[in-house]
Amino acid sequence: MRDKLTNLFLKYVEAATPKLCLKNFKKIEIRGKTLLVGVGKASIPYCEKIKEKIKSQYEGIIISTKIKKVPNSLNEFKIFFAGHPIPDKNGLMASKYLIDKVNKLGKNDLLIFLVSGGGSSLLPAPPIGFNLEDEINLNKKLINSGMTIQEINLIRKHFSIVKGGRLARIAYPSKVKTYVVSDIPGDDLSQVSSGPTLPSIGK
Repeated sequence: MRDKLTNLFLKYVEAATPKLCLKNFKKIEIRGKTLLVGVGKASIPYCEKIKEKIKSQYEGIIISTKIKKVPNSLNEFKIFFAGHPIPDKNGLMASKYLIDKVNKLGKNDLLIFLVSGGGSSLLPAPPIGFNLEDEINLNKKLINSGMTIQEINLIRKHFSIVKGGRLARIAYPSKVKTYVVSDIPGDDLSQVSSGPTLPSIGK
């Protein structure tokens, strides 16, 4: 039984690898600039795979948890290692940098937003009138509250200037394509990393 469960686990992990999930990812070639952004624990391997398909001018940003070594193929990316599960100053710096870059996109440009688990804490962006310490304290209370991840992320969405689809508003008038590696029970994609480019759905 142990071997069966181990094999089952490994098959599920393999099914979520970029090699399989992005095998039908089409080439991207546009008149403007492509901004490839990866946020979350899976952002580094996924961005490494997606960048191979971008055939026009592009810029890359990755906001992730700390890893031992970044692949040489991502040397041209601006990479931030931020706090998880509690937000930190690196995450706030990354959020400000991301907002600035997204805000400069024009109508001929494209934002490719690759989001995976962990982004809710990796991308702190408290609303006007609040600061990073407020968001840190809120996250600590939410994590220890006993609420479901859906309930926690609902609150996180309202305590942010980028979550809950607000980053997509900042990106206007550029086009936005969102790719999601889900770690949310039920796979409500708007819940992953509190959905910076996706509106809330469901009841």
